[in-house]
Amino acid sequence: MIFFSLILSQMFVMNGVPQELVDAVFSISENKYILLLLICLMLFALGMVVNDITAIILVAPLLMPLMQAMEVSPIQFAAIIGVSTAMGGVTPPYASILYLAARVGNTKFSEIIRPAMIMLFFAYMPVALLTAYWPGLSMAIPGLFGY
Repeated sequence: MIFFSLILSQMFVMNGVPQELVDAVFSISENKYILLLLICLMLFALGMVVNDITAIILVAPLLMPLMQAMEVSPIQFAAIIGVSTAMGGVTPPYASILYLAARVGNTKFSEIIRPAMIMLFFAYMPVALLTAYWPGLSMAIPGLFGY
């Protein structure tokens, strides 16, 4: 799946889809914060059905020109992708991370779904929103190294 997402991503880039995406998205709204929320929701939904690596390979080349047009740092964009797709990975219908955790913990999936959803709403979502809307959070550690 990773191989095919890489090929698809390259085909999109070679055919100019990222620039068309920038034009289409800015026709919806030019408000940076609304667009960041929509991107986070889209990445969350993508993370629900596709694993993280595949989502990153597929989406990063498409959304990078959009992020540059919105003046979002590449480091912050990477943090947004990572947090949003990981959040989707613990959410049903697939919830691959939860199935793995149940298997490793030698417990039933039904026993861990409720605590996981509580953690999703009260821990993951605030972190995802802070990552998207507060650049200082995702740039703090790289800033120590001069980025």
